[in-house]
This record gives sequence, C-alpha cells and structure tokens, in this order.
Amino acid sequence: MMSRLDQQPECLIEDPLPKKKILEDVSMGGLVKSLPEDFTVEEVPLYEPCGDGEHLYLWVRKYNMPHTEMRSILQSHFGVGPKCFGAAGMKDKVAVTTQMVSIHLPGGPFEYPPLEHDRLQILGSNRHLNKLRRGHLKGNRFHIRVRQVDPVKVTTVAARLKKLEQVGIPDYYGYQRFGYRRNNHVLGCHLANGRFESLVRELLGATGSSYPEQQEDVRRLFDAGDYAAALDGWSSRNQAERAVLRGLIRGDDWESSVMSIEHHTLRFWQSALQSAIFNDVLDKRIDEGQLASLVEGDIAWNVVDKSLTRITAEHLASGDLEQKVRNLDLTATGPMYGPKMLSPTGRPGLIEAESVLRGGIDDGTFQHGIFKDNGVRRPFRMIIRDTSISAGVDKHGGYISVCFELPKGGYATVVLEELLGSGLVMGQG
Repeated sequence: MMSRLDQQPECLIEDPLPKKKILEDVSMGGLVKSLPEDFTVEEVPLYEPCGDGEHLYLWVRKYNMPHTEMRSILQSHFGVGPKCFGAAGMKDKVAVTTQMVSIHLPGGPFEYPPLEHDRLQILGSNRHLNKLRRGHLKGNRFHIRVRQVDPVKVTTVAARLKKLEQVGIPDYYGYQRFGYRRNNHVLGCHLANGRFESLVRELLGATGSSYPEQQEDVRRLFDAGDYAAALDGWSSRNQAERAVLRGLIRGDDWESSVMSIEHHTLRFWQSALQSAIFNDVLDKRIDEGQLASLVEGDIAWNVVDKSLTRITAEHLASGDLEQKVRNLDLTATGPMYGPKMLSPTGRPGLIEAESVLRGGIDDGTFQHGIFKDNGVRRPFRMIIRDTSISAGVDKHGGYISVCFELPKGGYATVVLEELLGSGLVMGQG
C-alpha cells in the first residue's frame, strides 16, 4: 500500500520568477545594485513603540548585509536566542536599509552596550509591549539609482512611472524570494511534504537545481558521503548548509538534520513555495488580460476597508465595481495557499487549482506539514505612491534615480523591471 509521501507530486514550477509585464517591453537596459548605496530602503512602521514593556524596539541601519547576518549580530550583542528576535520583514542584502527590530529583554530598564560594527548601526531605541512580528509594517520607501542607462531616457521612464501610478503594478514576488539558485520553493515543497532526504540532497548535492560552478567540489563531497570535508567547504554565511551537515556528522537522521536549521529559514522556504504558486497564478491572470478587472468567482480585496468579497454575477451586473477597480480601491486576489484560505470559484478557481497542483501540494500539505499554515489572499495589484524621478552623473557615471513607496510585501525590483524592461540587470541580494 502506498504511503502519503509516495503519492505526493513533485513541484513542477521550474522557474518561479515573474514572466509577464503590463507595459510594453522597451528593454532600456540598466544595472541595479552595482553599489549598496544605490539601493536604499526605509521601512514605514505600522506603529510606534509606546515606551514601556518587555520588548526593546531598535531602529537599525545595515549596509550590504543579509538579514540573517544582522539577526545573528544583534542576538549575540544582546545575549538572546532566535525566539527573542522580531522583525516585520526581511530587507535586501546589497543595499542600505533602515528598519525596526525587537529584542525580548524583560526585567525593567536596560542600558544596552553600544554596538560597534562597520555595517550595522543602532539609530534609536524604545520599549514596547509586544514582539515585532512579520507583517507589522505599512510598507517601504525606496530610493534607487539605476546605472548603465542613458540619463536622457529619464523622460520615457517618467511617463512609464506615471502610467503605473494610474493602473497599479502586478504584485509579483521578486527574485529575492527564491534565493540565488531560484529553488527556495523546491526546498519548501520538500519541507511541507515531509521529504527530508530530498530536501537535503537539493540543498547540498550536485543534482537538482542549478548552482554556481565554484560549488561543484563541495557538492560532490556531500554526494560521496564525506560530510566533514563538505562542512569545511561551506563558509560561515551558509548557515543552513552547515547546520544540516553538522547534524549528519552527529549521526542524526534526515528529519532531525533539517530541523536543526533555524526555523525562520524553514518558514521562509515554505513561504517561497506559496509565493511561486501565487506568481504562477498571476502569470495566467495577466496572460488572459484580467489583471485590472474582476470576473465572476473572484475573491476581491477592498483596499479601503481591508475586506474580502466573493464576486458574483449580480455584483458585475450592478456596474458598481468598475469605478472602484479603476481607482485601485478594489482588486482581484491570488493565493498564498493554505487549507482554510477563501478560494475562488469558476474560471479563477480552476486556474488556482492548476497552479496548486503544479506547486506539488494538496489540501493536506499544510495541515500535516512541519509548519501549519491556513493560507491568506494576496492582491494581484499593488499601489505605488509618492513617486519622483530624476537623472544625473556622479563619479560612477550616469544614472536615473527613482523614488517610490510600496505597501508591505511589494517588491521594488518588480517595479524597476516594468519601468526599464527585460534588459535590466539585477545584482544579487
């Protein structure tokens, strides 16, 4: 008799990146993130700390640093474990980013020692009652310089930016969600379905998704069973790889070795799977010309009152929705899939069901997986606000500078690809 694991499909979404655009592809080229200071992000908090409580809120700025490294530095500095650290979201690595984080430090007033680090600063602090959790932000403000593009093209880019303000932007998950190998969703599929050996071989072996050429030797060592030599081959920044190898060296089984990875990383992989499914659905929505419209069976998001509505034939016949859709007050939604998520019917429901199957999951996946997730709806369109654009020349050459604010969860790189076209080159992180 086949077990549940034997019956589970593999993830068939090979490329989870956005594939569709709503503006004509002008392919102007350009380079983003050639310098960290060319990509600045400032978090827009959802609320301010009240001045009292067990959690120390820190306003921090990091330079050319991944989230995991920032987290590790602050945990070490304050002498706390991973569960005591809170953040509303993860910011770009190759960038200068400013955000709020929280550290659980009960016991009354606490004078923390100064942090001395060349790439991480504490700009301010205050106390609050609760831990800062994922999603506790309004959005992010971006200031981005695009290099290797003719500054004279700023007028064309400005016109395209104005158009995006009018019609909204596809709310795709950007490339950062899926890792440098573009396989975080594959790791998430193995994790959600309990295929721990497959996850480890995808993470560490020479089979599966593509990887940088310089990793060939260390991956072959893993495949040969030489875990100690493979451990020596991974740098301290490859925390997940090293955690699994240390577990295997101890004699742990596949599951225990995987579970030695920090849980926020494992959750991120599972979220990447949900994100890949969402992007797949959004690809089809744009391909059918339905991004800026509602159809029967849709689950619509009301931007004003933050409510969800199932769209019926009566709604469409009334004519009351058209202006709200044009004003970006109402938009169709896609799945961040989970078994208790409100699902569409009709054609939208069929499209989602196809993408869920392509993602390699079923109704029981997140009920029986390591991290249970009920699922939520995500708008297909996001609103871009407070835009400005300019051009100039500095010691590094010409550039076009773009500033804008996006709601939480929005990816600036998706905006840039719409503005400058498919020839845009993205740096890593």
